[in-house]
Amino acid sequence: MFLYTDSVTEAVNPQKEMFGADRLDATLHLGVTSMAPLLREVIASVLSAAQAFAGDAKPSDDITMLACRWRE
Repeated sequence: MFLYTDSVTEAVNPQKEMFGADRLDATLHLGVTSMAPLLREVIASVLSAAQAFAGDAKPSDDITMLACRWRE
């Protein structure tokens, strides 16, 4: 399970484009396809992707994420 605030998908680059749900989905897909990634690595990859996308643009809000894995 991956929970996040809207500030992840609403990260804006200098051209005023949003990171968006499609980029988030693609980033999560890349992180999950590796063999049993650590949850902190999934969060780090999303944060890194959003920050790289935004470039020098100033963040408009804080970014909050929570990743959980259910085990039985």
